[in-house]
Amino acid sequence: QLAAVAEAQAAFRDEVRALLTPQDGIPLARMLPEAAVESVRAPMTSQAQDVQAQEAKAASKEPPSEGCKMQTSRTVTSGPTDVEVKDMLRETIEFAEEEEARERQLEEERKDLASYYTNWLKTFTKHDVETGLDSVMGFVICANAIFIGLSMDQSEKSGGWLAADIAFSAAFLLELVSKVCLKGFRGQYCSGSRGNILDACLVLIDVAQLILTSSIDDSADLPSASLFRLLRLLKLARVLSVLRTDAFRDLLTMIQGMLGGLSTLLWSMVLFFLTIYMVSLVFRELFGRGSAESVNPFFDSVPRSILTTFRCSFGDCSTSGGTPLFEHIHTEFGGLASILCCCFVFVITIGLFNVISAIFVESTMLAAMSLETTKRRARLADKRLWCTRLTVLIRRLLAASPDHEIPEKMSECIEELYEIDLPGSIISEFVKDPQAISALDDLEIDPEDHEFLSDILDPDNSGSVGLFEFVDGLRRLRGVPRRSDIVAVDLMVRSIQKHLLDVEGMVRQFTDAVRAPCSAFV
Repeated sequence: QLAAVAEAQAAFRDEVRALLTPQDGIPLARMLPEAAVESVRAPMTSQAQDVQAQEAKAASKEPPSEGCKMQTSRTVTSGPTDVEVKDMLRETIEFAEEEEARERQLEEERKDLASYYTNWLKTFTKHDVETGLDSVMGFVICANAIFIGLSMDQSEKSGGWLAADIAFSAAFLLELVSKVCLKGFRGQYCSGSRGNILDACLVLIDVAQLILTSSIDDSADLPSASLFRLLRLLKLARVLSVLRTDAFRDLLTMIQGMLGGLSTLLWSMVLFFLTIYMVSLVFRELFGRGSAESVNPFFDSVPRSILTTFRCSFGDCSTSGGTPLFEHIHTEFGGLASILCCCFVFVITIGLFNVISAIFVESTMLAAMSLETTKRRARLADKRLWCTRLTVLIRRLLAASPDHEIPEKMSECIEELYEIDLPGSIISEFVKDPQAISALDDLEIDPEDHEFLSDILDPDNSGSVGLFEFVDGLRRLRGVPRRSDIVAVDLMVRSIQKHLLDVEGMVRQFTDAVRAPCSAFV
């Protein structure tokens, strides 16, 4: 603020000097009495002295200590310097060129398959091996789930089915041993992953089931082997970590949405059960203690009344003979009981079910939106994506300009790139380039803004866009509009308004100071 006031004072002094100098070149100060000149000069001198005193007072204050967390004044900054901008641009382009060089090297190595796979295996880490093993076991788990369904109708000791069961068990046991050898016992089971412990328990149960099935006669009273094999279905949850590709995006979104709304679903079940329980007690007292043979058996105990009430809430309110139960209630207990039953069905169907559905859908959508927001933040924070796509855009921008050439190594030409100033017509042609459109889409620039980039990236309406303005504008355009964008503009407008009011007051003060001696002289 002190710097802004100082600049305003300097501008006002220039205005007063111009005002005191008429067009004929004779200074008005020579035509006015000395008192009049002093009356004009005094406010200016006083204002300048006040500013200097405030600057000296601010400079004399000790800097805040290292542990101080709250600042009592704002530091006026003018944004990044040219050196900082050039360094940022150089770092971005150098990173992109390194990625492109790495991609070219991989393309060359792919031509020689032997050397490519040799180098590929050399770069393998334990994490890569574990990921590959999980991918293979994902397909094995899916095949095992299909096998369980087919083998349930077959004899547990038939040759082919038993051999397949042994093969699946051996595959799971081999996976368990491989991971222990890869990460160690402590790294596999003592790193806080409960899923690994569950996998080990499932494998051990499966091996024990195979041993019991193969060594004990059929006459022994043992649980069915299919019950043990059903435990393998718990491994299907691991397939979700494998299916993280674009082809399964919708499937994963639905599953994660269901998991996000699982707590709402559980509480909905609690609410529904409490409602059914209370209504079933009322029906037990009303319909279960009478002598009506067609109605009494369905409400003669609390569990039976709960079952009947549950069936009626879903529309299956009929007797064992297929006749509607409400007809018998109307015949035996009269119209008032029928009205009560109708109100119950209406409240459950129209009221409770719709409320539960709406809340569950809302929680599911919130979970999906939260997941999408997390992915969007990860994309916006992806340095590789930003650097590579921005470099492509700069190259396509230079290619669209007839006055510029694309340097072979742009990181060595930062000074020349920084001085580039492109007209808006070049930007308008640039956004029609397919490669530029693809890069803008990857950076999540709204397609509806593409044709207006020449205006959006030209804040001073000069008709041209500098390279730094282009880069900084694209960085700000990424992602979806946020409330903070509007708030930031509102705060800046308020700050400008306050400074303009200060300027207006000072202009009036100087104008009055100039007019007073002039009026006295006239």
